[in-house]
Amino acid sequence: MFLTIGKIGIGIVGLVKFASNLFTKSGWGFDLFMCIFFILWIIQAIRGVKTFHLFPERLVVKRPFFFTTKTDKTFKTDEIKEVVFHRIKGKYGGWFLIIRAEQLRHNDDFRIHFGANIRSEFITQLNNLGVKVSSKEN
Repeated sequence: MFLTIGKIGIGIVGLVKFASNLFTKSGWGFDLFMCIFFILWIIQAIRGVKTFHLFPERLVVKRPFFFTTKTDKTFKTDEIKEVVFHRIKGKYGGWFLIIRAEQLRHNDDFRIHFGANIRSEFITQLNNLGVKVSSKEN
């Protein structure tokens, strides 16, 4: 979360700098491009952070920096068919959490940045709630 706060701060500073230049210079094309870039930078930083909250009756995936709670996803534990931890290798790889639930027409997947200890504790807690958990690597 501290990294995200830093990204948002850099985005705001860059946006203010280039937005102030936008109205003072005659060459506005580059400054406009940079303003759009920093707006997208801030949105991506806000969108990228997720927290997972596991309760006995539900699993909630929140985006804490979003402006609304409409982005929160809630899954009832008795409706979850399976939770898969999938590791993809490569440049854009990493760990993904895939949730297969009865209410979903397709699987919901989330990129995660858990350490090995937190991931194993999360798997243990899911198993204690009776949720089928599997792990696979690509």
